[in-house]
Amino acid sequence: MHRIQITPELTAALVEMDCWTIQLSYVERLAKLLNGNLNIPVLRRGKMVALVGNRRVGGQPSRFVEEFRELSNQCARLRSDDPESTIVASAFFHLRFEGIHPLIDKNGRVGRLIMAEQLRRHFGGDLQAFIDAMLARESTYRAIDMRQPGQNELEQLTRLVADSIKVFVSEIAIAPFPLTPLFLDNSTNTNSPLKASTQTKPTFKLHAQHTALQDAMKPKGG
Repeated sequence: MHRIQITPELTAALVEMDCWTIQLSYVERLAKLLNGNLNIPVLRRGKMVALVGNRRVGGQPSRFVEEFRELSNQCARLRSDDPESTIVASAFFHLRFEGIHPLIDKNGRVGRLIMAEQLRRHFGGDLQAFIDAMLARESTYRAIDMRQPGQNELEQLTRLVADSIKVFVSEIAIAPFPLTPLFLDNSTNTNSPLKASTQTKPTFKLHAQHTALQDAMKPKGG
């Protein structure tokens, strides 16, 4: 896992975007900034395939706009005003983003960056602190199979995110949507979709630890 250094340019780009209603232009801009604004393509287009661990993954490049539109709708259904649903929705978002795999490179970094901004807007605190908290849990993050996400992977990532901001997760409901791309790239292997829930909005049970969330995410050294 590569460390993401939060620059003024990245901060400005994140402030301007709706981190829950993702557009392809947002993703492209963040990837270019992480690439140092080099004049090279960052988005998968046409018949470009995505390979992770010699396995073909990802959604169809021609359907990325539809994928992100539906992802925004799914996150809107998962989220409410409580912190629990925000944590689960951010983990769900990241798994779906990784599954769509819209970028030639840096899918994980862009996905973690957007997830960090989602959490910062709800809980407050410092963006770099959350990024570094995830980096400190790299071995746990890498153990999650992002190529074939299901309920187990959603629970694992939700607990990892919660731990990063000092929240204890006691129970996670079954998400009412599959985590795999809606429009799979040809020959992409995937697992079965998640079992659908009959709930309009799934319910989640999380408990804050003694340390306040804002304190856990605020920058060091004052």
